[in-house]
Amino acid sequence: MSIRWSIFIYFHNEILTLTFCFIVKIDLKTKIFILLNGLKYLGSFLTIFFKFLNDRINLRRRQILKFD
Repeated sequence: MSIRWSIFIYFHNEILTLTFCFIVKIDLKTKIFILLNGLKYLGSFLTIFFKFLNDRINLRRRQILKFD
């Protein structure tokens, strides 16, 4: 699966979860818990994404330097 589809599916799931939490009558403590978990997963996802992006940039730099 490509990285674009992974990003799309991740954010689509997060939006559905948050929408469900605020439509359904859930107490404030549970809403805060779900939001904090969402932020934790978003943080790990962004960390992995930026490591992937950095690896791609470094690979491209090596390819450019190889031809110089």
